[in-house]
Amino acid sequence: MDTHLSEGSLRTFNLESLLSDRNPEDRPVPLISATTVSGGVATSISGYDLTISATGAAGPYQVKANFGSDQGGLGEGTIQGNVFHLVHLAGQLQDARTNTLALNSNESGIIQVYNAADNALLKAYLTDSQGNFDFTLEQEVSEIFVQARIDSEIPLVGLVDGFVRTIKIPASDTTNLLIRAYPYNEVLSSAGINKANFRRHLEEINPYRFKSKVDSIEIIDVDPLGRGSFTPEFMDLVKNKISDPNDIGCYVDPAERGRPLYVQIDDLNSIKHYHIEGDEIIPDRGWGIFVRDTTFQGAHARTFNEYMFKISTRPCTETVTAHEFGHVFIAPWHHALTLDPRIPQTIMTGDNDPRGLPVGLRPGPADCEAAKVIYEPTYEVPNTNDFFLIEPYYNILGLGFCIDSLEFCPP
Repeated sequence: MDTHLSEGSLRTFNLESLLSDRNPEDRPVPLISATTVSGGVATSISGYDLTISATGAAGPYQVKANFGSDQGGLGEGTIQGNVFHLVHLAGQLQDARTNTLALNSNESGIIQVYNAADNALLKAYLTDSQGNFDFTLEQEVSEIFVQARIDSEIPLVGLVDGFVRTIKIPASDTTNLLIRAYPYNEVLSSAGINKANFRRHLEEINPYRFKSKVDSIEIIDVDPLGRGSFTPEFMDLVKNKISDPNDIGCYVDPAERGRPLYVQIDDLNSIKHYHIEGDEIIPDRGWGIFVRDTTFQGAHARTFNEYMFKISTRPCTETVTAHEFGHVFIAPWHHALTLDPRIPQTIMTGDNDPRGLPVGLRPGPADCEAAKVIYEPTYEVPNTNDFFLIEPYYNILGLGFCIDSLEFCPP
């Protein structure tokens, strides 16, 4: 018989058919008593029913049952089993788009927990208005998937499901669990960008899930290799765009990095944060270089690694500048294919896009929102090759809960 219990539970076993005596005439054999030999359980009997209650810590237990008669002789038997620990989960669901410690007034949160062994749904739970959750799973498991979603009330649209965040954790007490989920929001809705296309946008522009660690930008006034120079007015314009959270500055959230990007405009007396190797300018670690190069027609962004980049440009325009900075912060090596550059939804389409060149002077709404996902610190996964990645998009931008969607179920 199954003798396992979960914490705080009890089970009653009818032992009548299991008790025996040497004298057939003394049968049925009475159950006399039961005592705990070891483990965190208590016992009681009523007739042939033995009740074992889990009153202490999880772990193995052993109970001794006494039965029989004076004529047939007294006997004893042992029942042993395990008390399993039930997982207690408590924490907070937060909006990955904001730096507040609670949900916004127009948001609500949902948590769903699955058994990682078979993907079976164990619990569905609504958070409170602050995003807090506190519950215990009703069965013993060793590893779980936790999925979370924030639903938002969007003006003129109504209540809209957000993206699903998925994490996999050992099934142990977790009392300070922080889950940050990205909600579908008014910015995307107003730009005509649905959930599937926004996720597709990130998969197109950043398939390797790269994020830059550069925190300082140097604008070189005169190329040290003699290939061109910027006017003071254009350098000031670029610096202002980088510092503007509604422009290039939206690519990187200062609150998440601890401070805004530092921008230096070079002059004759400034300290240089690069060195020359042949015909190449190599930035110092932690620096990005922006330089004029009139030896080619367009612009080029080179990412050396997550701590160094260089942007070379012949055109001195706002659109090209915003596009190239997009390449080093959110879209290394790739262009957008799905979203429209003309509305504009994105500034990251390529020169040969049949729909035409981007028309905006600053990043599109999908580009700024993509940065909120890429630079969310709880989404980061360090790689063994010292190349920082974020988690797979199906973990951070799931299109539905496992039981609601075939698009993603925990593997």
